[in-house]
Amino acid sequence: MSPPTSSVTHELVRTACLAPSVHNSQPWSWRIPAPDVVELYADRSRQLADTDPLGRELRLSCGAALHHLTVAARAFGFEPHVEVVLEADRSTDLLARTSLVPAQATETDVTLLAALENRVTDRRAFTDWEVPLPRLVHLADETTPWGAHARVLHETGEVQRTEALLEEARRGLLTDTTLGAEQQAWLDRGPHDGVPSDSARPRQRDADPARPTRFDRWTVPPHASSPGGAPEPEQGRLLGVYTAADDPLAWLRSGMALSAVWLEATRQGLAVAPQTHALEQPRLRSQLRHDVFDDLGWPQVVLRVGWPQSRHHLLPHTPRRPLSEVVRA
Repeated sequence: MSPPTSSVTHELVRTACLAPSVHNSQPWSWRIPAPDVVELYADRSRQLADTDPLGRELRLSCGAALHHLTVAARAFGFEPHVEVVLEADRSTDLLARTSLVPAQATETDVTLLAALENRVTDRRAFTDWEVPLPRLVHLADETTPWGAHARVLHETGEVQRTEALLEEARRGLLTDTTLGAEQQAWLDRGPHDGVPSDSARPRQRDADPARPTRFDRWTVPPHASSPGGAPEPEQGRLLGVYTAADDPLAWLRSGMALSAVWLEATRQGLAVAPQTHALEQPRLRSQLRHDVFDDLGWPQVVLRVGWPQSRHHLLPHTPRRPLSEVVRA
């Protein structure tokens, strides 16, 4: 077992950049001071000033990228030793430093890397097959090693309340011109970032009734006015990631936990779509914390999980920035 070469470390960073991020903004940069050391930085120039003024979702995104880096490192035969910077220096925005130590990759490491490379956000309708509760609990347990927690939302009351808050947030984006404009600016933004319309509004490519997404601009569901109505789209199951604290470190760890849950769900063949719009509005986030999470912690992200329909085409990956743009000299 040999230490990594520069080309291998750059490939690890490329793989880490496949992580999910708010509006696919990819608000990170990297520095490789030595082939066996990788530093992760926040890229404040890509922070959403109106949607994310505190940088909570920026750190969630960076946390997901950091977890992706550890998954890639293990699959390539390196044990990642992650040192999180507790108080990031705003002059540099260094978030974490990872040292790569030669190790032996396991079969699980390799399968998780495959899940990482296949992971996408799937906003399409699910099948009506129910995801068994034990399987969801297993996914929730994936958050614990990363300093977060997850709650499976399965009681009728908590599911209905969460769905109502998500829909209120979606409609709020229609009337809040500032937030709505910032979101629209990241739709079909360009070849290297942003959310393509085919991913944001999936029913434009699939005939089935889709769940409303945060990008939808209608106030009445299209199927509601059709003769006799169409069947409601399958909503899947909801899982909420939360933390005891609500500070920059908790946000970073929540991103790592989000990545861990998502990759395990992908490995099991499940489709995942994050629901973050209610959490971007302080009033709705407080209501979600009180009404659904019983004030046990701060909700950081809600995930919609379900079985994908077999007839659905494979979704393409959203675009990514080139390494030359994200790796610092």
